[in-house]
Amino acid sequence: MTRTKTLGRAAAAVLSRLLASFPVVVVSGPRRTGKSTLVRTAQPSASWNYRSLDDSATRDAAHIAPDAFVAAAQPAVIDEVQREPNLLIAIKALVDRELHPERGQFVLTGSADILNHPKVTESLAGRAAYMRMGPLTQGELRGEARTGVWTELFDSAPTSWAAMLTGRAVSPMDWRDAVRRGGLPEVALADTDAERADRLLAYVDTYMERDLRDLAHVDSLPDFRRVLRALALRTGGLLNSAEVSRDVQVSATTLKRWMDLLDISYLLVRLEAYTSNRTSRLIKSAKVYWADSALGLFLGGAPDPEGVHLENLILADLLVWRDLQAPRPSVMHWRSVSGREVDFVIERGKRVIAVEMKASTNPSAGDAKHLHAFLDEYKDVAAGALLLHGGADVVALTDRLVMAPWWRVL
Repeated sequence: MTRTKTLGRAAAAVLSRLLASFPVVVVSGPRRTGKSTLVRTAQPSASWNYRSLDDSATRDAAHIAPDAFVAAAQPAVIDEVQREPNLLIAIKALVDRELHPERGQFVLTGSADILNHPKVTESLAGRAAYMRMGPLTQGELRGEARTGVWTELFDSAPTSWAAMLTGRAVSPMDWRDAVRRGGLPEVALADTDAERADRLLAYVDTYMERDLRDLAHVDSLPDFRRVLRALALRTGGLLNSAEVSRDVQVSATTLKRWMDLLDISYLLVRLEAYTSNRTSRLIKSAKVYWADSALGLFLGGAPDPEGVHLENLILADLLVWRDLQAPRPSVMHWRSVSGREVDFVIERGKRVIAVEMKASTNPSAGDAKHLHAFLDEYKDVAAGALLLHGGADVVALTDRLVMAPWWRVL
């Protein structure tokens, strides 16, 4: 049986700060990542009302009379607000009627990107703060309300990285176990592999049966499942939509619509390419990943994790870190015309850090050749580079490039 355990979340401090500054805070992210637990824990007082639109009677009341529903609920946590988007308009109207709106009146959660919902015609611009919440990080699973040490890396010189990482009090981990566990709480905290598989299946089925029905019409679930599998088999690779469309025999228009659904649901991650020209990033090929490593592994049906799944594990942590920063950094990949590539390029302000993954427990200095190429090409902005691996040793290869176990960073 899955352990019942409340873990501290890195997002908690951000939520508390936003509640002290805005009348409305919108917390969005993938389904079943702990959003409801977070916001109920962060309620300023016991007098807050809790309303979940997963409850049919509550949803009906909100649909019939959204203005009355909002007025009666205030102050409130409203869960899965994307299931009745008109509530956003009612909340905006209520807040706008107040000359000096009280802070922390509403916390709204959603398993879809509310800002992109087709039924939402007005935003809460100026009245609401938006934050994303991702799956559990490795730090949170250890009982620490934190992500990896990405901020510390940016705030220190690369010459100090090796000593900083070596000094971290973290235990070695097998990345394959970490990938299988992922960060979806009910899956990550399962006691057995069989229970984990059951919960992943239930997660996907719930998404198919409920979220897709709410967000858009999918006329063929078997075709949609094939698209999921085809995309999962391309984890860590450049996305070729024409190839996917041909392989699963769905039209390019349908594929684009379904991929947009996966984006809106925060399940699929399309990673843009890094160039110094920000405009050109939009026209280069993206790489495809998943919000959670265990979910991506499950959808692809792979019997054992591979190197691309380690990439996905690192990326999941990076995305949680990114989404809790203000201003928000960028996470991209790099591929040169000659075929040199780096898994992730993290851009924060005017500085970038390049990160490459090797699943090997005994990587060599030669594995860092593409990182060297990146540092040479972008010497004016590149703060440094990391070669993360599955072994145990931390080695400073140069004054700007460090080789370290992945678990010392996460």
